[in-house]
Amino acid sequence: MKKHMLILGRSVMVTRAMTRRLAKTYELCFAEYPWCEVFASGEAAAWLREMIRYPENISLGWQSYLGKIVGAAFAFPVSLKSDVVVFVPQSIEVEEVIYIADIFVKRSSRNLGIASKLHEECLNIAKQNGFLYAIGRTNLDSKMRPIFEENGYRIIGTQRVVSRKFMEGKIVSVPDERGIFFRTL
Repeated sequence: MKKHMLILGRSVMVTRAMTRRLAKTYELCFAEYPWCEVFASGEAAAWLREMIRYPENISLGWQSYLGKIVGAAFAFPVSLKSDVVVFVPQSIEVEEVIYIADIFVKRSSRNLGIASKLHEECLNIAKQNGFLYAIGRTNLDSKMRPIFEENGYRIIGTQRVVSRKFMEGKIVSVPDERGIFFRTL
């Protein structure tokens, strides 16, 4: 099944080469503080391909004036994310909730509002497709937290996870706390 990504208002087929480039950007972004995460060979590309294949997924890319993708956002129904769906308030139908899975921007293209614009477009598309709520998860020290808070999300819980991180010259498994953010669209 071929999937497409929306780049500046036009749909493009996601090729293996594009997935590899996006995965490299993803890995570089999540290697930074507070994540400091490391990935096995091909792990990030496999995760991106999986998200793009999800039904009702939202896959967005931000292209620089040079034609290179410098940022991306991925969202999909929260029902596909078993460790996050448990945080959806009981009064809400799970089918009405979009999960903002990942938003990342190359370091050289940050502080230009790209992550905010990608997030905003994710929410617009989700709303057009009948979703009524959005949920996201991020490290409480990440740059996504202010974006969530500035856009009306509230923390509805925290989650302990274990991440593979590169710390003090070695790869270690480290407990990590993530905030669960929720809002009405």
